[in-house]
Amino acid sequence: MSIVIKTENFYFGFWTAVLSGHKGDVLGCLWREASDGTLYLKYRFRYFVDTKVFDSDDPKSWYLITSCTDQSDAKALKMRDDFTEVMRIGYESGHLSSVSYVAVNGNGDAMAKACADPERPYLHCLEVSAEEFDQMMARKDITR
Repeated sequence: MSIVIKTENFYFGFWTAVLSGHKGDVLGCLWREASDGTLYLKYRFRYFVDTKVFDSDDPKSWYLITSCTDQSDAKALKMRDDFTEVMRIGYESGHLSSVSYVAVNGNGDAMAKACADPERPYLHCLEVSAEEFDQMMARKDITR
């Protein structure tokens, strides 16, 4: 599974956090799907098994929240604020050693630019064509 950045979607922003003791990290993203207006908040925990930045066998736990009925901007802001509160509680309780939120408030190009910032070398973006994306999603050996 991954967070797929599509040019036509609207991205509110994303969160990053480090698990205490540098045992793993957290990544989350909130966006509105252009095709139907659905709000998505997808996040994952990653638990380090080695020191590789990419191509590691680190176990990951993915979660997805959707707003099925209320697609308003007010609902999106509430989802953002609620998840930020969860991250704050994780930090204050000592489970997270650092937390950040990056406001994007733009399309997929703005999201890709925010992810490519040299201040965030731990984010890995892969640009693929629509055909390559379909082929990746059709593979049976990857987790969606």
